[in-house]
Amino acid sequence: MKHHCHGLTMQVLIIFFVVSISVVLSEDFCEANSCSTQESKCEHFNPMTFSASNQSIFLVAAQGRLGNHLIAHALSISIHKAIGVKTYLSQETHDFLTQYFEDIQLPILQNKFCNWNEINFQVFSKGIEDLVKDPALRQGHLLDLWSTGYMTDATVCCPAQEMFYFFNQNGLSSIRKNLRFKPKFKDYANDFRIRAAAKRNFPVTKITFIGVHNRRTDYIPYMQKMFRMESPYTKKFFYQAMEYFREEYEHVVFFFVSDDMEWGRKHIKNKHKDLYFLGKGDTNSPDAIGYDLALLASCNHTIITWGSFSMWASILSGGEYYSEYGVIVPGDLQYPEKKRKFRN
Repeated sequence: MKHHCHGLTMQVLIIFFVVSISVVLSEDFCEANSCSTQESKCEHFNPMTFSASNQSIFLVAAQGRLGNHLIAHALSISIHKAIGVKTYLSQETHDFLTQYFEDIQLPILQNKFCNWNEINFQVFSKGIEDLVKDPALRQGHLLDLWSTGYMTDATVCCPAQEMFYFFNQNGLSSIRKNLRFKPKFKDYANDFRIRAAAKRNFPVTKITFIGVHNRRTDYIPYMQKMFRMESPYTKKFFYQAMEYFREEYEHVVFFFVSDDMEWGRKHIKNKHKDLYFLGKGDTNSPDAIGYDLALLASCNHTIITWGSFSMWASILSGGEYYSEYGVIVPGDLQYPEKKRKFRN
C-alpha cells in the first residue's frame, strides 16, 4: 500500500510539473509574440512606480465599423514588430473581431490590468511615422493612439493610407495569419467559388478570382465634404480594371460587392459573362458584412475603391490590387523567392 501511494504521488508530481512547464512556455511564447488572449489573472497598474525607465504602454481603443477594429488589430502587431512596444486593444475590439475570425489573439488592456480604467493615458494624434521614429516615446509614456480618429485635421486625402503602407512593411504576414474567418464565412465564399467555376466549366484551381469592391452610400458625400473630391470610380474605371485582369490572366471571374449593389447592376454590364453580383450590401447586418469581406478575401486579386473595407479586402486577399492609381503589386509578390501561393 505504501509503495502504491508513493507511486501515485510521483505520478501526480510529474503531471503537475509537466502542466506547469507547459503553462510557463505558453505564457512566454505569447509574451514574446504579443499574442495574449484571455488572461486568468490581471495585475494592478501602479502609476507611482511607472517611470521613464519603463517601456511605454500604448492603447488603441477602436470604435465604429469592422475596418476600424481591423486597423487596431493590425496596429498592435505592426507597432510591436517595428519598435517593440506592446500596443493593447480594448475588449470591444476583441468582441467585435471574434464575430468573424477564429481564435483571434490580441493583447487586451482589460485582461492585463485590473484597474485599466484608472490609467491616465495621454492622447496621441500625430502620424504613424511620428510615433515610430521618435525613440523618446518608447519609454515612460502612456499613450492613447488616435482615439478621435487618425489625422482628422488633414486637408489632403487620404491620411489613413499611411497606416496600410505601415502594415505592409511591418508584420503583414502575422496580421494575415491571425485573421482566419470562421467556418460559416469561409464556407460561404468557397461555395460561390465552386459554383462560379462550374459555370465556366473549369475546376476551381484553373480560375483566377477577382474581388471587386465599390463603396458608395456614405463615402461619396464624405469625400466631397472633407476633401472636395468627386468619385473617380465611374463605370469606366471598373471596365478598365476588369479588362486589365482579363488581359493578364486566363479564365477570370469577378465577384462584385458593394453597399449599393443596385448601382453596380444598373451601370456595369456583364458582356463577358464573367461577372457575378454577389454582395449582400447590408451595412447594418454583422453577418452580411462578414460574408462580403470573406468573399472578397477569398479572391486572388482585388479591384478596390475608397475606405478601409476595400483596403482590408486587398490585404486579406494578398494579391495585386487595382485602384484609381492603376495596378499595385504588393512587395511580397514582386520577388519570385518570396512569392505567396495564390488560392488557386
